[in-house]
Amino acid sequence: MMRRNVEPTVVSYTSVIDAYARSRQDGPQNAERILFSLLEEQLYNDKLRVTAVTCDAVLNAWAQVGTIEAAQRALSILQRLDHMANDNLRPTANSYATVMNAFAKCQAPTYAQDLLENLLAKVREDPTSVKLDAVVFSVAIQAWANSGDPRAGNKAQEILDRMQTYNIQPSTVAYNTVISAWAHSGHVNAALQAEKVLQQMHRAAREQQQQLTDDDDDEEESRVLPNTISYNSVLHAYSKE
Repeated sequence: MMRRNVEPTVVSYTSVIDAYARSRQDGPQNAERILFSLLEEQLYNDKLRVTAVTCDAVLNAWAQVGTIEAAQRALSILQRLDHMANDNLRPTANSYATVMNAFAKCQAPTYAQDLLENLLAKVREDPTSVKLDAVVFSVAIQAWANSGDPRAGNKAQEILDRMQTYNIQPSTVAYNTVISAWAHSGHVNAALQAEKVLQQMHRAAREQQQQLTDDDDDEEESRVLPNTISYNSVLHAYSKE
């Protein structure tokens, strides 16, 4: 590109990173190499402005590997990016969720939980540092639900309840994942706890419905509604008693 006097842009680099991320052989390593080459080059090129989107592509490349080593590598990159943060580039909630998902894939929920705690501590210290969303909490819940850990139901429930503290409305998926976590936890009261989450879901749906107006039709996708998955998961929990 440079030989024809056409300078590569961040979009060009991101496209290469995406291509490497989809490559099975040394994809994440090459994606990471391109990212940090770009970060170094932007120090001398005012036209290059790396964004979180490019960084998240590299984190996701490592997350897709599905091993604890790859997840820890993604965490290392996230921490490095966090130390480099400035007005133009700083990890987002999606960045954290991507790394948490890496740990969820290899059934390492405590790592995902620790990362969530670090993120929340960061937000408490500086509320403008990261804009929290439902996804980052939901990924942490999913990490416990997938783990097979006997603490999964309790841990997933705690995260769901904490979402309210940060004024984050849990989604239908988040509620269903907590129900599933209880159903597969092996807890002596798993079925009862799963049904309580379903009831909590119904209350949230009613409260949300009362707040909606005719002008809120465009927000239908974000509404909390118990569905077939919700009921089947509770029934599954009772069938295991």
